[in-house]
Amino acid sequence: MVLLGELAHYARALVSEAGRAPDPPIPREELNRTLGWLARPVFICGHHRTATTLMRQLLDGHPELLVLPSEGTYLTSFR
Repeated sequence: MVLLGELAHYARALVSEAGRAPDPPIPREELNRTLGWLARPVFICGHHRTATTLMRQLLDGHPELLVLPSEGTYLTSFR
């Protein structure tokens, strides 16, 4: 229990210190490129058992893509 208490104290101190640190500067070009991506999201949907998990895993391997976790029952529960 002592170790968990010390770990919790360390985690709180680390988060507190990080909150006081200034944000790192982001180059204007990178910021504009990122905002462009956010303005044009792409949604890929498919039915169960049609390789959507494989597609998600392949896309998730790309360093410039943000792939969100899948929702397995969205199409079957949406009416």
